[in-house]
Amino acid sequence: MTTEALVFWGLPLLSFVISALSLPLIIRLARHYNVVANPHGDSDERHPTPLLGGLSIITAILIALALAGALPWWMVIGAAGLCAVGTLDDIRPLRPRSKFLMQVLIVALAVFLRPHFTLTLAPWPF
Repeated sequence: MTTEALVFWGLPLLSFVISALSLPLIIRLARHYNVVANPHGDSDERHPTPLLGGLSIITAILIALALAGALPWWMVIGAAGLCAVGTLDDIRPLRPRSKFLMQVLIVALAVFLRPHFTLTLAPWPF
């Protein structure tokens, strides 16, 4: 398998497998700690829906990228920070303004920590 094929097919597949294998554990944890969305009166759902699925998905993506050596530390800070805000919001719902401000601060930190580079003009005329 070529490097391009590994990146194009292998990493997404690995991420999917990790996420699929970890979801049952996450669902059990969510139910055990009552981190669920209860159905509303006008909902067709009859049973509570476990939350925390984003934790499984983001963790799987970060693991796959880390194994490929394609995960810079500033991206880990941004992704883990946003995942933490989402998980906190699942556990104890945050007010929209507070959640938004936390997300903006995390993204600003990740952008600030990224490698700095300059763009050069394209070789073709505009």
